[in-house]
Amino acid sequence: MATSSLYPPNSHSLSDRVISQVVQRSASVHGRVDNVSTKKYTESRLNLHHLTLREPVSIGEVSTMMPSSPSIMGTQQTNQFLGHQDKYGELIKELVAKRDIRRERCRTNQARYRKKQQKYLTNLEVEIEQLQEEIQKLEKNRQVLSFGIPTKETMWKIAAEYFRLFRHGYIAPATYAEYQPNGIPRRSNVQYEFLQATMSIDVTNDTVRGVDALLENWRLFSLHHTDVQLQLDRLETGPEGSLVATVKYGITITENTLQNLYPHLQVGDGKWCPLAKRLLHQRIEIIGSIRFGWDNSSGRVVSLDTKADLLTPMLRLLGNLENVAHVFSGARISLESARILEPSV
Repeated sequence: MATSSLYPPNSHSLSDRVISQVVQRSASVHGRVDNVSTKKYTESRLNLHHLTLREPVSIGEVSTMMPSSPSIMGTQQTNQFLGHQDKYGELIKELVAKRDIRRERCRTNQARYRKKQQKYLTNLEVEIEQLQEEIQKLEKNRQVLSFGIPTKETMWKIAAEYFRLFRHGYIAPATYAEYQPNGIPRRSNVQYEFLQATMSIDVTNDTVRGVDALLENWRLFSLHHTDVQLQLDRLETGPEGSLVATVKYGITITENTLQNLYPHLQVGDGKWCPLAKRLLHQRIEIIGSIRFGWDNSSGRVVSLDTKADLLTPMLRLLGNLENVAHVFSGARISLESARILEPSV
């Protein structure tokens, strides 16, 4: 029999009578329910797998992930669904509890760390204060060692230490971390301690008498001049067992010098006369001598006779004796000894 695309070999099996007897197969209800429940159960497991402790999930939310219509399932599947719901509910509770425990542990560790840091800062402040006190004590010891305060020394060594100690004029006392009974911090004045250890109580210097007055004159001299320097040129024996030192003073005259030692040269409104302007900002050198009077019985210096040739540098700056006389007519410094004078009343 001839065949073609219009007449296949099995065309007799595809006749209208055969096809009319074909009945449409109905879908199985149980199969559809099984497929649906299996799909939803799988999705619920995937959703539960992605749960984290950072986002707490309630039991109600878990139930929405599970099949919502157990009535369409069989009895066995319904029991399995309820079992899974209880299982995941307990899992959620356990995870939430672990999260809370970890958070509480973190808070405890942070509080302990902050307390440790605060204690460290407190201890550091105490150590800084102790170091500052130690530095002040060491500074005092350094000054004592630098100036070398003698106790039972010869007149030669005392004189040498005197020039070493006052080579830059008066030095302000150092304050260190010790307090007197009245609550005032103790102050260490190495120069004063040196004078007390080597000079007699009533030591004289021109018209100045006593250690306190001697040191006060040094203080005023250094206060009213800038860059004070005392240089020892020669040291030799003098009459009556004394010791004579040839020295050189170096000072700079500033506006502060004029205001305190030469106030009569001011003409008003903060202006200075021409002679004062000649002195302003001038650096001068004064040649002088200091005679140390020695008492063998006490082993102390009893007199310091100071001479200073202030006339020569002033004459060079002012030009003639008349100008020098005018400048020193009301000055608060001695032309013969460079000693600071008390202001006239």
